[in-house]
Amino acid sequence: MLQGTAHTWLNSLKPYSINSWLDFTEVFVRNFTSTYKRPPKPRQLSLCVQGPNESTRDYLTRWAELCNSCEGVHEVQAIEYFTAGCREGTLLKHRLLCDEPATLDELLVIADKYATADSSMKTELRVDASGKVIAPAPKTPAGDPNWRPYHNDHKRKAPMPTSSSRQVATVEDEQLEERPAPKKKGGRPAWKPSFSYEQALDAPCKFHSGAKPSNHTTRKCHWLTRITKGEGMLPPPPPGPPAPAP
Repeated sequence: MLQGTAHTWLNSLKPYSINSWLDFTEVFVRNFTSTYKRPPKPRQLSLCVQGPNESTRDYLTRWAELCNSCEGVHEVQAIEYFTAGCREGTLLKHRLLCDEPATLDELLVIADKYATADSSMKTELRVDASGKVIAPAPKTPAGDPNWRPYHNDHKRKAPMPTSSSRQVATVEDEQLEERPAPKKKGGRPAWKPSFSYEQALDAPCKFHSGAKPSNHTTRKCHWLTRITKGEGMLPPPPPGPPAPAP
C-alpha cells in the first residue's frame, strides 16, 4: 500500500488516466525518479579537497564517508584522489608523495597517524617542495593591531630640525614653480612671472647691473635701502635762469 507522498500523488491522478499496471509503473517511475538519491560518482570524489583551515582528521573523515558511498571507484584512483586533495605543504601530503602507498588500507593507516599527531599539536607544521620545515609566521598579539616585528622601533629617534621662515618661503616658491600654470578660456596659459619676489631680491642688483651683473643683490642695494627709508629722494632741480626781456 502506498503511503505519504506516493499516496497523495495516487489520489491526485486524473480518472481513467491509468489503464494497466504497465501504465502505472511507467508513470510512477517517471514521477519519482528525481527523488531517488543516487550514489556519488568518481568525479565527485576527485573534487573532494582539504579546506584551507580544515584539520587532517576532518578531511579524512569526510573523504572516507564519500569514498564508501561512491560506486565504480578503483583503488588506484582513490589513492590518487586523496593525495591530490591534501592541502599543499602539509607533512601528510609530503609523506604520501614520497612513499606512494600501494593499497588504500596502507594510505588510510598513514593518514590516521598524521591526523592523530596533528590534533595533538598547537601549531601545524608545513614543509616546502624539498621537504624542509617552514618556520611559522609570527602572529600579531591580540589587542595590539599596530604591533610590528621590528626591533628598531624602540630606539629613540633624533628630533627633526626646525625650519626657518626663509626655508619655508623657499619651499613654497618651489611648489609654486612646479604647479602648472592655469589656462585662460582661449586655451593660452595665463601670464606667470619668471621670478618670484624672493628670487628677484636675491638676484644681482638690477639697478647697478650693466654689461656685467652687479656684485651685490637687490636686497642689499644701498640706493634701494635709502629709498625705502625715505632718505634717498633727490632734491628738486634748481630754478632756471630768468627769461630775457623782450
